[in-house]
Amino acid sequence: MEGIAHAQLTGLSLLRAFKEAGENVPRPLRDEIRLMLAKVSWGMSLEDALKLFERRVKTLLARRVATLIIEANRSGGHVERIFTPMAEATSTFQAMEEERKAQLKPYIIIMYLSYVIFLLITSVLYTQFFAPMVTMPVVLLNPLMTPERCWVVLYHMGIMLAVFSGLVAGILGEGRVYGGLKHVIIMLLMAYVAFRHMIEPTWLLGLFGLA
Repeated sequence: MEGIAHAQLTGLSLLRAFKEAGENVPRPLRDEIRLMLAKVSWGMSLEDALKLFERRVKTLLARRVATLIIEANRSGGHVERIFTPMAEATSTFQAMEEERKAQLKPYIIIMYLSYVIFLLITSVLYTQFFAPMVTMPVVLLNPLMTPERCWVVLYHMGIMLAVFSGLVAGILGEGRVYGGLKHVIIMLLMAYVAFRHMIEPTWLLGLFGLA
């Protein structure tokens, strides 16, 4: 936004200012801006191209920028008075967001450590307590608590904890629930490896041809 305002102060048109400012942003956003400008060059109106840009990027900042440019273009195309204070506010917001992520990052690490501890305790509990139950006399063995059933129950607990812990990690890290999907996938893989190792200790070595 600040780049657009500065470009317009040099006398460039709104479209040209948008193009110049778009070359100084990170690549994913830069590609979207180039695509939007290409659509304008093919005959699409700037307002329609901005609306498509807003739908494709799907971020709060993109919606704000697109709305401001549309309204500024309708009012004559002079956006320096609008974007200069908006750019300052955005910079402050981004700095606060970076500070928030830095402060919450240790809690994400703690969640991973907690999940690893859960897997270790579960592994010890299964291998040292539940698995030896098969050697017990039949009279002492409760058919409802066979090692296989215990493994299934613990495995389901691990999956549920992975899902909820990953989603919470996404909220802490990015402020969005769906931002935790990558954490969920990582924790589910950790659970699969750990629980597979409980019943087949050599499978991981076999996977790499070491067993």
